Amino acid sequence: VAFEPGQIQVHVVVNFNVLVNVVPSGAQPSATLRSAEYVEREQSMKGVAEDDIPDVSPIVMGIAFDLAYDGNRFFYAGQANWRISAQTVDGQSFERSYSGIEMARVIGTGVVAPGKNRFFFIPTEVPLQNKTLSITVEP
Repeated sequence: VAFEPGQIQVHVVVNFNVLVNVVPSGAQPSATLRSAEYVEREQSMKGVAEDDIPDVSPIVMGIAFDLAYDGNRFFYAGQANWRISAQTVDGQSFERSYSGIEMARVIGTGVVAPGKNRFFFIPTEVPLQNKTLSITVEP
């Protein structure tokens, strides 16, 4: 596009990403939770302007887990229903259920390829006791 000198110009760049998964007939999802533990970690400052980065990084509480998939199709962790239960460090009961839509907001689509595993993180509002942590994933 030829522009006259001094005119306002607008450039639009469009990039389409398409993901196509071919699934064998009769394939069933089957995810395995390899490990899960309550952790406290520094909040990522990626994407934050240098002037806005605090002197002390905020701490994020949550559950770090390793999800494996031994099936013969892709598993979408972010579309599964999740149930988490545990005891808080002060002995209170903690239960949280996520529908597929809610989990997608937390971890994204969460594609796990056949025979692979991925690490995910789910934030929590309170510290949990690892020995009481229970997670159920329903595809």
